[in-house]
Amino acid sequence: MSSATWDASEVGELGNDLVRAAVTVYRRNIRTVHDAGERVERGWRTKATVTAGSHGKHYPRSIEAKGTGDLEATIEPKKGMRQAAMAFEYGGPSVISNPNPGWFPTADGWRRGGFAGQRVGQSAPHLDMNLTMDVEDPRFVKEVREDALPWW
Repeated sequence: MSSATWDASEVGELGNDLVRAAVTVYRRNIRTVHDAGERVERGWRTKATVTAGSHGKHYPRSIEAKGTGDLEATIEPKKGMRQAAMAFEYGGPSVISNPNPGWFPTADGWRRGGFAGQRVGQSAPHLDMNLTMDVEDPRFVKEVREDALPWW
């Protein structure tokens, strides 16, 4: 008579290891997300300080990173702070806030003068956040991957 014996104890141990690995990687990722958010905030603020100049001197201080969950961070201008709503990143309409005796276009050609609220152009995009993310996103992906590799 023949017989076979199966020992499945290692399968159970593997299952326990995988549960521990998920917890370990999760804890590492919390720190990685937090650190990446702070780096994006610093990089964006630094670039915005240069590109906003004296016109947008309060804008860089409005940029902040906040954790919205263990594995989630939001980096954005903080609503309610001075110049937070300015359209620096992608540009925005330029309007006359104080009427002046300059020239403005009409259907009949250019006319002298201007009026409050008149749109006179489009400000150029600064792309400070986008340029920061071009650097930080690959770094973040690498760090998340490294968090998962030594899971034991």
